[in-house]
Amino acid sequence: MASKDEPDEAETTASSVATALIRIYGAVAIGTIRRHISRCVEDNLTDEAEFWLRVRNRATVLLRTSRWKSDTIH
Repeated sequence: MASKDEPDEAETTASSVATALIRIYGAVAIGTIRRHISRCVEDNLTDEAEFWLRVRNRATVLLRTSRWKSDTIH
């Protein structure tokens, strides 16, 4: 059990990763995500592959909204 003095571990969520990748890469983020999924499958990293699949699903939903199409960082 963690004490009150210890900071909570930062939790990386699929949604936060998808959002960050889209802000940086725009629609190209899907290709980056697919490469991560392939790497995880090739290396038999089931839990990581599942995480990246959730990231892909969230990114797909985010990219369907017009708001994200122009919010990339150049």
